[in-house]
Amino acid sequence: MVSGIGPSATLKSLGIKVISDLASVGQNMWDHVMLGSVYGVDVATSSRLTNDVAWAVESLVNYASGTGPLTAGGFGVIGWEKLPDAVRANLASATQTALEAFPSDWVLAQCIGQIIDSYNYGSVAAAQVASLLRGNVTITSTDTNVALVINPNWLTHPVDVKVALATFKRTRQVWAPLNITIGDECLPGPNVTNDADILNFIRNSAVQV
Repeated sequence: MVSGIGPSATLKSLGIKVISDLASVGQNMWDHVMLGSVYGVDVATSSRLTNDVAWAVESLVNYASGTGPLTAGGFGVIGWEKLPDAVRANLASATQTALEAFPSDWVLAQCIGQIIDSYNYGSVAAAQVASLLRGNVTITSTDTNVALVINPNWLTHPVDVKVALATFKRTRQVWAPLNITIGDECLPGPNVTNDADILNFIRNSAVQV
């Protein structure tokens, strides 16, 4: 936009000469958030890199020779999933109809498998990749060093909210067969069970990916 290409109202308000009035510039931002649950686990995870200096140094030395935990992207496992029929069946018919706008093989979640103390922690996190709303980006200055104003519009469409809730509950289901957890769920915790509390946790902890 600083070059003069973008919504004329924005450009003129900043004294930028309009080269091309294109209202679509900065619009249609499609992004998604990461959400999920956390447990203490009895296997080494990336948490150990922050609470065990000796192990972190050893991992760095091993990485130089192409071995060790740092050679694993994200120190975890990445998978893509279309929510199972049993999960999708719990979605309202309007939500399921809206999701039909995506191709039949379109996945709904990207799953990636920190609290800092002496324990190892693991997370089953999911990125929502079938969002219906779009965000936008704009400028407030002609100085390109000034940060952009970014509005991703996360979780403002009712369908996105329903899918986020279903996806979060799915991350909890993944833990049971792993058999590596220690004690109760750390985040958001076993007392967070109803949709309102889960959504509040997601809104307060979700991150951009």
